[in-house]
Amino acid sequence: MANDKLDNIAIIGGGLGGLLLAIFLADRNISSTVYESRFGEPPAYSGPVMLLPNGLRVLDKAGAYEQILAQGSLAPHNYSMNNSHEILDCRECGSIEKYGYVGLRIYRQRVINTFTEMARERNVTIVYGKKFSHIVAETDKNVTFAFADGDIQTHSLLVGSDGIHSIVREYVAPQTKLRFSGSLSILGFVPASAVHKPYPNYPLPAAVMGPTGNILFGWADADSGEYPLATNFAMEDLGRQGWEELQNDTPRLLSMMRKDYEKWNPMIQGILDNVKRESLFIWPFYTVPTLDSWKSDKGRVVILGDAAHAIPPQGGLGANLTFEDVESLARLIDASNRSSRSWTSCLEWWQAYRKSRMVGIAELAPKIMKRRQGEHDGDADYTWLYNYDVERDVNAWISKTT
Repeated sequence: MANDKLDNIAIIGGGLGGLLLAIFLADRNISSTVYESRFGEPPAYSGPVMLLPNGLRVLDKAGAYEQILAQGSLAPHNYSMNNSHEILDCRECGSIEKYGYVGLRIYRQRVINTFTEMARERNVTIVYGKKFSHIVAETDKNVTFAFADGDIQTHSLLVGSDGIHSIVREYVAPQTKLRFSGSLSILGFVPASAVHKPYPNYPLPAAVMGPTGNILFGWADADSGEYPLATNFAMEDLGRQGWEELQNDTPRLLSMMRKDYEKWNPMIQGILDNVKRESLFIWPFYTVPTLDSWKSDKGRVVILGDAAHAIPPQGGLGANLTFEDVESLARLIDASNRSSRSWTSCLEWWQAYRKSRMVGIAELAPKIMKRRQGEHDGDADYTWLYNYDVERDVNAWISKTT
């Protein structure tokens, strides 16, 4: 492939990954356009996201760390409790001394709003209401693609950051079928005044293990006066229509949350009694099977984040892995533009680098779930997870291949 400069990059998806990629590219004088299928109105309720040291390090490199830090709630540990308020597990989520950062819980929409503002400050074009349809043609130099409204665009590179139900992935990895994990989360909000903790300094955030699943709650903003919460259940796959029907059936959602109500401790009963009905939304957990490739044969279409490697969210890993994808890809696009190093070699290394990371993550996720249920032997070592440094690794590869 000729080493043509990668510029005027199309980013499909204006969520966490797409906007952050646009920021990283703009800071390297690489233009991009973000296409988002939804319109610009934020949702009435937005759930929290857990940012871990490896993800926060990426945000620091992007110049977003201080702004994000000011809007969230520090969470150095995640706790798992049994129904009698005994600690089953205490998972380390950060340490200034060990990793340089402490874990942070923050509302997802606040992160998106911050990224949107930063992107606009860098004159990034964000186009809302543009639903990607399909690839029209791809050459060694560019890619032409269409939107659902019939509009056709050509860019030097298309990056699909369009989530677990990615349409871009259908081109890169056709016939990929999502796997339902067998778990459903019903999320919502409860006034903090309605949560009566059994003793002072009750550890938060906490996943309380109970008779029919678990309930996770904890601050995402201590000044908001409410706790985001998530109730998790074993569930069969209802399919798209079935999930839509369930989302619109508030009485059924409340009934599911209150199953075996009398077996829960009084604190959880109080939470279930006072959850805000209008705030309820569902999250069925799907995963993306291991893909042979995250890129097209000609290298002008790439997928990242949940489009490439979605995993169940119980470990709070997903957003942080997306941030790693973004920083590494942006640095390699820049490296290809500034040197004789081919885009083909940069892309091949990026894919191998990120896929090797996901091998360790795939092994870690079920271990986190077992620890949450009290099934563990000794302390876990998260150094390999939290001290991951994209800039260091990319620069080492560039130096080695120069």
